Amino acid sequence: MTPDDFVSRLTGVKPKGRDKWMACCPAHDDRDPSLSVAVAPNGNILLRCWAGCSAHDVVSSLGLSLGDLFAHPLDSSPPMAFARQERLQRAAEESSVDHERMIIALAHSDRISGKKQSAEDKARELLAVRRLIAAGVEWDADIVHLGVSKIGK
Repeated sequence: MTPDDFVSRLTGVKPKGRDKWMACCPAHDDRDPSLSVAVAPNGNILLRCWAGCSAHDVVSSLGLSLGDLFAHPLDSSPPMAFARQERLQRAAEESSVDHERMIIALAHSDRISGKKQSAEDKARELLAVRRLIAAGVEWDADIVHLGVSKIGK
């Protein structure tokens, strides 16, 4: 909802500057405007009833929800937010892949040094391999020669 749409639902509206208004609060019997309405830099609508009504009471009395005060509801985040989410998701996936590769490398190192792997260590290495396969990680020469085929034996 735009700020203009929101303000159009109010009565006794008086402009108080750029993107600022005073209006009668719809949540109580208001004769002298006590509802301050402003637009935040991100486009969200800010409310304050100087008589003490909550923002929830104000929007509910207009048949709206608190979500209507936000310029970008959760289901329609601006493209920049999606781009950031995608970058964070990729970073998390890369970190997970690196972690699983490290587990395989450590298990291989233990085999090379002659250390006997516990059943728990073998199971964890197998899980790492399965996770990398599920993630579609290509098995380059460094991973293939690690002796992954010995897992579980």
